[in-house]
Amino acid sequence: MNKAERDKKANELKKQLEAELKKDEPDAKVTMKIKGELSKLIYS
Repeated sequence: MNKAERDKKANELKKQLEAELKKDEPDAKVTMKIKGELSKLIYS
């Protein structure tokens, strides 16, 4: 995966995370899963 693809995916994940956190009852499992995927992208 090149940098542009990684940035695009990271931006999509950030949007999902923001949407989840804006909910009245954010799902901790969902937020942790998204954060895990983000960190994999950042550190790969």
